[in-house]
Amino acid sequence: MYCPECRGEFREGFTRCDDCGVDLVHELPSEDHEAPDFVKVFETSEPDVIPVIKSVLEGAGIPYLVEGEDLMNLFPSEMLGGIYKPSAEVRFHVTAAQEEAARQLLTAHLEAFADEASAASLDDPQPDSDDS
Repeated sequence: MYCPECRGEFREGFTRCDDCGVDLVHELPSEDHEAPDFVKVFETSEPDVIPVIKSVLEGAGIPYLVEGEDLMNLFPSEMLGGIYKPSAEVRFHVTAAQEEAARQLLTAHLEAFADEASAASLDDPQPDSDDS
């Protein structure tokens, strides 16, 4: 016997749940909860971009899943031409219902982020090279 409210199991002979005050049933109803479909909306191997993406999605109230972030810290970076490049890709997923909104937000914010980075690099004076 089972309580349909708290889903507690009772020995045969009991007819009512003392905690919930409802009649017991022989079988619990199935819990058919369909998981939402998640779609990938962004992928990066740049650690500096990850908090920006999280901030944008959280600020908009869009729930997301992050895949691969833990792997970024487990595997060493690859050395490519003197530049360190993380060897793991981090993927951001949102529900299919939020996909369009997330893509629009991320596109707008990443364009602004790229523009700020370009402006900052143009404003930074380059070190003088003294070949004397």
